[in-house]
Amino acid sequence: MKGYFILFFIMCIFLVSVSAAEISTIQVTGDIQFFSLKERDAVRFDYLEGTHVIKLDNIDEDKVTITIFPNSNKNTGNNDDVLPSKASLRLGRDLVMLDLNKDRTRDLQLGIADIENGEVTFFIEKAEEITTSNISDNKQNTPPTSGFNSNVVWTVILAAIALALVLVLIFARKK
Repeated sequence: MKGYFILFFIMCIFLVSVSAAEISTIQVTGDIQFFSLKERDAVRFDYLEGTHVIKLDNIDEDKVTITIFPNSNKNTGNNDDVLPSKASLRLGRDLVMLDLNKDRTRDLQLGIADIENGEVTFFIEKAEEITTSNISDNKQNTPPTSGFNSNVVWTVILAAIALALVLVLIFARKK
C-alpha cells in the first residue's frame, strides 16, 4: 500500500510539472493581426488554401525560436511544401517571410511585437511586395553614414598603442 502511495505521489508531481501545450486558431486575412503564445504553444491558421501551424519552441530574453509547419493538413512525406522549418526572431529586429504555397513569393511576414512574462506577442500580416519604388523610398529614409567604421578606427589606435609599448620595452632592455 505504501508503494502505491509513493507511486501516486510521484505521478502527481510529474503531471503538475509537465504543462500541456495549447493550440489556438486564428483567422489570417492579410491585414495585420496580433496573437500571443507561451513556450511550447502553437497557433493554427488557414491561408492560401492550406492550414499552417506556428509553434513557439523557446523564449530567451529578446529572442524566440519557432517551428513553422506549412500545409499541415496535407499528407506528410518528403514533399518540400510540407516540411517544417525553424527560425529565430529577435524582438524588434527580425521578420520571417513565409512562402506558404512554395511559389517563390512572400505570402506573409511574421514578427515579434512584445515579450513579457513568458508570453510572446507576434504580429502576422501580408508581406509587402518589394519594388524599385520601395527600395528607393527606403534609401531616402536611411540616415547618411560617415564613410568609415568606428571599429576600424579603434583597432588602429589600439594597434598603435601596442606597437609603441613593444618599442619602449625593446629600447628599455637595450640600455
